[in-house]
Amino acid sequence: MNSLKIERQNGNVPKSVAGEDHVSGFIAYLAEAEIPEGFKTDHVQAVSTIDAAEALGIKDDAESWGVRVLHYQLSEIFRVNPSISLYVGVFPKPESYKFTEIKTVQNFASGRIRQLAIWCGDKEFSSDDVTAIQGVADALDEENAPLSVLYAPKVSAVQSMPADVAGANQCRVSVVIAQAGSADEANGEAKASVSAIGVVLGLLSAAAVHQSISWVKNFPTGVSVPAFGDGTLYRDLDKALVEQLDSGRYLFFVTHIGQAGSYVNDSHTMDSATSDYAMIESVRTMLTKSLTALVPFNTQEILTPGGICYGRNAVTGNLIIGLRTSLVNGNAMVVATSGGGKSMFVKLEILMLYLRFTKARFYVVDPENEYAPLVQELGGEVVNISVDSATHFNPLDFKYDKATKIPPHVAKAEFVLSLCEQIMGKEHILAGDKSLIDDALENIYKPLMESHYTAPCPTIKDLWMALNNQRDKRSKEIALALRIFATGSMQAFAQPTNVDMSNRLICFNIQSLGEQLKPVAMLSMLEYINTAVMSNERNDPKAATWVYFDEIYLLLRDSLSANFLYTSWKRFRKYNAYATGITQNVQDCLTNDTAYAMLANSEFVVMLRQTKDIDSVVELYGLSEPQRKYLLLAQPGEGIIKMGNSLIPFNNPQPKDTKTYKLLTTKPGEME
Repeated sequence: MNSLKIERQNGNVPKSVAGEDHVSGFIAYLAEAEIPEGFKTDHVQAVSTIDAAEALGIKDDAESWGVRVLHYQLSEIFRVNPSISLYVGVFPKPESYKFTEIKTVQNFASGRIRQLAIWCGDKEFSSDDVTAIQGVADALDEENAPLSVLYAPKVSAVQSMPADVAGANQCRVSVVIAQAGSADEANGEAKASVSAIGVVLGLLSAAAVHQSISWVKNFPTGVSVPAFGDGTLYRDLDKALVEQLDSGRYLFFVTHIGQAGSYVNDSHTMDSATSDYAMIESVRTMLTKSLTALVPFNTQEILTPGGICYGRNAVTGNLIIGLRTSLVNGNAMVVATSGGGKSMFVKLEILMLYLRFTKARFYVVDPENEYAPLVQELGGEVVNISVDSATHFNPLDFKYDKATKIPPHVAKAEFVLSLCEQIMGKEHILAGDKSLIDDALENIYKPLMESHYTAPCPTIKDLWMALNNQRDKRSKEIALALRIFATGSMQAFAQPTNVDMSNRLICFNIQSLGEQLKPVAMLSMLEYINTAVMSNERNDPKAATWVYFDEIYLLLRDSLSANFLYTSWKRFRKYNAYATGITQNVQDCLTNDTAYAMLANSEFVVMLRQTKDIDSVVELYGLSEPQRKYLLLAQPGEGIIKMGNSLIPFNNPQPKDTKTYKLLTTKPGEME
């Protein structure tokens, strides 16, 4: 009987996907003699697989180091997104870089490319590069061939990357300084940067136009050891420098506690941080947005499946059904004069979201004690924070996470160090204090760990005692600073928790918070909220965490809470969490850099009745004269909703003869 032999071979048939958002380009500059054979005559080729690239002469064993790196980049692109449609351009190194080759590759692709990467691993970075690339991209935009450009220059020393390159009108360029720590050719024969730009291009081509490539759930890099273009490992770089690079709007890979692997730090463009196009996903939707101008209607509607009702469209009378989780960035700001209806609006949203999403969690920071009736009616917990409060929550409470296996003394070390900085003054903290605090924390958490996390958690009083019992003089000095908060008149946070902090609706009432207790109270409250967000269920939009900051301008006056708010507006979206700021002092926010960035970068904004601050609101959001007049004459519950790119006048009157209204209103004589 004849034998049958089956040979499995690669058919080189790439996967295909609908649309053209995955159509991408890649440009590399090599010495004339190093250009692969398949690119010597025609410098641009369509490359569907890594096998096709190798057939064109891009091989991993090439004599040229640059060609080997090019093979590595293409391999990473196809690893991350096998369905990508890719056009590769390999050009001779020019004497002066004008980056006009971008147009060459885009024209070859008939204008279909949506994102393009440029690897210049042996060219020192210059702000002129960003300007030149933006100029070419702007010209293509005029020709109806828009695209976003990822640029990877040489990184000689990550510590010396300029912090002031980002600026206005540079929204089409993003600078990638990421590299895989395992890329042992980082300092190759040309001492150039290998870069991980192939990974970033793969992620961007795989993302929908509205998605951020820093989304932890959807876009892991596959790089286990993140590094920078000079070979410096991410884990070895000082936290302050990492934050500086992020503020400089560079793209690099980071790790997150409780998550394996690495992720892109954000989706920055090199545009200004307050620009509407500060993120790549905002730029990628520009083409879709421009098409709406061709639709022959002068009204807009919002009808998001599974959303909640925000009232009626004042023009058409149709219901406005929206869902912040469907936006690129679901953070929100609600602005209005006193009596404009902002508290009513926010409480209605909380009520509807609470009933609609039974796995969601809610945290309200309430400086004026307005939310307690609603929270208590829904079965939530009101935590009154003051010197003589009968309710307590212990900031040293710890819930063990089997996924991360982080011990409690490690998890709480940074909080306690920050607490000491607030109490003693940052300038009085010594280099060895963290070690002393670590030792004390390990001692007080030992019974908890030995009981397999069934014993009660220690308190600040236990921490004070542990420090005081250590033999060295410095420990006793730290203990002395803590004593008033441990056993003295400010011991509100030295008590075991006596409220249900596992409740999914918690309101922190800080109306009676005195100045002396404020450092400990604010730090403890924000630490709890931050921990809750970081441990949130990230894969289920129905289990999101919603955090509300009423009278947010009061929190912005304190540097600690202002820094927390700024970080929240940047990071919450990565953790399936959404922050909301409520204020009546718009002008105060516009003169505060942190608040201005929050206002300008919130995708969901509710503008209710405005009077003295109307011109500031008009300028910030580009309102027309009819829209300005509508806000000036608006009655309580009337205003304009900005949801994504839509600006819709709305009204949402509430019947006053219901129990719900009495729970929501703050008007004297109308409350229950």
